[in-house]
Amino acid sequence: MNFSRLPFTRTEAETILNLVPKNQSLSAFDFNADRDFATSAKLSEYRILHFATHGILDRAC
Repeated sequence: MNFSRLPFTRTEAETILNLVPKNQSLSAFDFNADRDFATSAKLSEYRILHFATHGILDRAC
């Protein structure tokens, strides 16, 4: 499947990041926000995670 970029997700993420001190945040955009990053142990250091993603619903299930 080929998905187009979700509109305004970068602006949304940057707005959220501006609410948190730089030394208490971690971000990944574009190809840096891959499966390895999303499942890395370093994310356990954070209480809040924000993901902006597409979803697929399989109605056959």
